[in-house]
Amino acid sequence: MRLPKFELCRVASGVTTDGRRSVRLPGDAAAMLGPILCGAEAELALAILLDGRHRALGVVEVARGAANVVHLEPRELYRTAIHVGAVALVLVHNHPSGDALPSTDDVALTNRIRAAGDVVGVALVEHLILTDCEFFSFSTSRRGRWAPPRRRSARWKSRLRARSPFP
Repeated sequence: MRLPKFELCRVASGVTTDGRRSVRLPGDAAAMLGPILCGAEAELALAILLDGRHRALGVVEVARGAANVVHLEPRELYRTAIHVGAVALVLVHNHPSGDALPSTDDVALTNRIRAAGDVVGVALVEHLILTDCEFFSFSTSRRGRWAPPRRRSARWKSRLRARSPFP
């Protein structure tokens, strides 16, 4: 069975499909996508698609760029959002350089995407820039920190497998 690209991203990201994971604060989105974007060598742009209660419908990769730039067209972003019935979205992209402050291009992109969302009726509720341990939120115009996932030891993993009811 071949999954559509949206389903594949939703499964790969670990986002629950039953709508229980809500995204209400910038830190929620950073914690959700930080582990995916952490350590990426090129800029990636991902979108968390949200329902009316700001529960995640899924995550989709909307653009892949070079080491210091990503080109994103609002048309591509909103095509998927409209297809799945999203009411709002959170745009997240990384800065492999480690500097979470937005560039002038990032500010211009946010304004273009927000304007396009107003036209099609899918609100841009947040745009985050992530680095390996911090993020910048466009909605609050502040930096924040997120904790990368802790590495588990091989001993811990073997204990977990021993307790698992599945082979």
